[in-house]
Amino acid sequence: MEFALVKFLIDVTSSVLLLLCGVQSEIEKIKVQKNHVESFIQSTESAIESSKTALNEVGQESVASLRNIVNDIEDVVDEFEFHTNERRSWNIFNKIINFPKTLIDVYRIATELQRINAEIRERNELRGPVAAQGGIIMSSTTPNSAPSHIAEGRARFGVSNLFLEDNELVGIEDKKKELMDLVLSGKPERTVISVIGMGGSGKTSLVANIFSSSQVKQQFHNCTAWVTVSHAKCTIENILKDTIRELFGAETSELTYRELVEKVVGFLDQKRYLVVLDDVWKVDNLSRELDVAFPPGSVGSRIILTTRDEDVGSILFGVGSMVRFRVEPLEDDKAMELFCRKAFPSHGRCPPQFEEIAHHFVKKCEGLPLGLVALGGLMSTKTEYGKWCGVLEHLNWELSKNPRLKMLQSILSLSYIDLPSHLKRCFLYCCVYPENYPLQRGRLVRLWIAEGFVELEGSGMTPEEMAERYVDDLVRRSLLQIFEDHSQGSPKALRMHDLLRHLAVRISQEKKFCAVYNGGKVWEERRLYRLSIQRNYGEEDQTRKAIEKFKVRSLIVSDQIDMHTSSLTSFLSGFKLLRVLDLKRSSTGPVLPNQVVKFYLLTYLNLKGTQVKKLPEDIGDLSNLQTLDIRQTQIRALPSGIVKLENLRHLLMCHNTSNDGHDQNFEIVCGTQAPPGICELKNLQVLDGIIVEIGSDLIKRLSTSMTQLKNIALTNLKEADGDDLCVLIERMKRIELLSLVTFNENEVLRIDSGNFGVSSPPSNPLNRLTTLTLGGKLEKLPFWFDRSDRYLINLKALHLHWSSLTDEDFFSRIGKLPNLAELVLRNAYEGQKLLFLEGFEKLRCLSLFYFPELNEIVIEKGVMPALGYFHIFHCEELKRPPSGVEHLHCLRELHLAGVSNELIERVREGGSDRSMVKHIRHIWHQGTFPEYLS
Repeated sequence: MEFALVKFLIDVTSSVLLLLCGVQSEIEKIKVQKNHVESFIQSTESAIESSKTALNEVGQESVASLRNIVNDIEDVVDEFEFHTNERRSWNIFNKIINFPKTLIDVYRIATELQRINAEIRERNELRGPVAAQGGIIMSSTTPNSAPSHIAEGRARFGVSNLFLEDNELVGIEDKKKELMDLVLSGKPERTVISVIGMGGSGKTSLVANIFSSSQVKQQFHNCTAWVTVSHAKCTIENILKDTIRELFGAETSELTYRELVEKVVGFLDQKRYLVVLDDVWKVDNLSRELDVAFPPGSVGSRIILTTRDEDVGSILFGVGSMVRFRVEPLEDDKAMELFCRKAFPSHGRCPPQFEEIAHHFVKKCEGLPLGLVALGGLMSTKTEYGKWCGVLEHLNWELSKNPRLKMLQSILSLSYIDLPSHLKRCFLYCCVYPENYPLQRGRLVRLWIAEGFVELEGSGMTPEEMAERYVDDLVRRSLLQIFEDHSQGSPKALRMHDLLRHLAVRISQEKKFCAVYNGGKVWEERRLYRLSIQRNYGEEDQTRKAIEKFKVRSLIVSDQIDMHTSSLTSFLSGFKLLRVLDLKRSSTGPVLPNQVVKFYLLTYLNLKGTQVKKLPEDIGDLSNLQTLDIRQTQIRALPSGIVKLENLRHLLMCHNTSNDGHDQNFEIVCGTQAPPGICELKNLQVLDGIIVEIGSDLIKRLSTSMTQLKNIALTNLKEADGDDLCVLIERMKRIELLSLVTFNENEVLRIDSGNFGVSSPPSNPLNRLTTLTLGGKLEKLPFWFDRSDRYLINLKALHLHWSSLTDEDFFSRIGKLPNLAELVLRNAYEGQKLLFLEGFEKLRCLSLFYFPELNEIVIEKGVMPALGYFHIFHCEELKRPPSGVEHLHCLRELHLAGVSNELIERVREGGSDRSMVKHIRHIWHQGTFPEYLS
């Protein structure tokens, strides 16, 4: 009997294994097919977007069909991986009990694979004479021609702007004067001026107004040329041909490249010329070839480039000088003035009954002149308040469908079209967050990695390094903006311009890339892989019932959305193939639903700011998990199963105990307990907020087996840990962020020994460090600060908490750090005076917290020349404003809180006569926000 049972189990297992092996083989093959189809779709869409080809109706249906095939392949591959992971967690009895289910699952997957393969074969057979184009039927347009609305937009904002009157250039009068001075300056060498700004910022309008002025024409003796480069014309031959036509109207169709160069050089040699290259998109060999064609000379010639790309704006032309000139968005008052001139052309100002709603439209444009002009022109046709409300409510639809706004969308779309495919996905992903939402840099990096957007391509870089490069690329191309950046280092938070977000939402909907629920209608799509929930809905809402039908892979729930445990449990029940679950700051309740640990494909889990108190022990079943974020939760200890997560790269678990950061207690931050095996996770890059237990050898184990870490934060440190900490720091060759906090304010943090002095700068671990936080008694700064030419040369942010420093000279030592942009001192000094006598060349933000004895701050002239934000909190003995604050010409904000009434009164007096705060835009104190505008 027993023998028969064993034989039966062996036979059954063998049959299942054979079937699984066959399906596994087909899965690998279908993945290759998917890559081929995706590559074709990307190349086709790139051709369409660059306007080289146009799809007819059959072609559009074919692309949609191909995209459905890709989605079907993703579904079947994910299903197979899910069931494979599920079986791995079963014991022998589970496998016996679930044998029928296994057969059904494998059979269903095999059947679906056959159907997909049959559909692919059928498409191949039907392609016929257009096989090389994958069955896509194209209709040709004029080669290298843009769609009519794009061409119209370029014409309108290019040539036609040559005739704008000065009074139409609202808000850029100072910029015009500054740029005019550069163009007309007496510098004899040829100067290249790069005018940089996002699409629609007014670059072309500004340059065109200067170009057409009589003053410029006279000084350059009409030896001027305006060349619109754009995507299609970005070749040296096209630029030279257009330059020749502009200069003397000659025909150039038969000329060779050499003849073109000779003709331009022959005409411009020894002449003072002005050439504008408008809308430059790529560099390649442009600077070298143009340097040959446009003679440098010494007669004061000028070349002006307008571009959206920081890299293009930084290209160097051989001989001569170069100037980078940035065009920023309009200030609120100027933006309102421009909008009202267009919306109310008869009298140029806003009627009182329209003021409030007009401000809403202006806010949407965020200082972008092109948006203000386009929306203002649209609203000038509507005289009823109700129609204004209707346009504002349905602005996204208006932007995509209204002919009056088509050109605006087209101009903005050019920046998206120019992106490579991997950056297009990253750009579109940013729209899953609400308007004006601060996009944390680290969060974007981790999400893009989890979504599979990061392509390493044999670069030798880590996924994090490549994703960081993606962020920089989008910022450089003006598609993401720095959000309230208080430093000159890498921005911690970014944001997407409102109009660009509307563009991203529209494209995402068209491509079925993601969907945003914000109270609108329910979708009718078969699939909805990425879903962002930005508004609450009831338990029985039809929206919820619709969402539960979708095969959601990424679920992002916005802050404060009510997703309590019972609701979340039911909601997640159908999302077994989930890869990304982001519940940051949503109302989830204290218990994490059990089915979360059954999401075997999950790569990203964000519980930051939720009320979750405990992680399940079988969290280790999430074998694909790369990011786990439990910061600001009630979780204070990790389960032992965490050590099974071999693919984990980011473990974030630091908890701030103060809501506003102004708590006067030392324990403003605490960590999380972790099991000893945590040091076996060899893929970890970030270990943020781990408690060092008394008697633990955690630090030694970290320095032995975790040297790959880039971000480490340790809490509960003791003075006796000093030697181990120094060894740890010395061995962390890739460390970029380091946080060390003792268990109370009286404990000494000893980190000034070790052998850093014998290491050469390239291999010195402190040279990669960008952010350093030290919490605990220091008595004196570590010796690293004495050699700013050798150590901490890349440090951008320094936070010192309860350091108990007594040496006044510590400020001069910090001031020598060459790249320090942010300095936070919390009860770090016990003296009465803070003397800023030298240095701090790049400091942008200075925050002083809890200096109980401080009664005087002195700032020498020339110190902190870049300071923009100055915060003074809870310094009760400080009765007078900082001496020398009038020298801080870049200061934007002075923030006072918990200070004496005498200090506030003196600041007010300084504000009234404008002697002290003539450069400060905002002075905040005690929760009020009076403004002193320069």
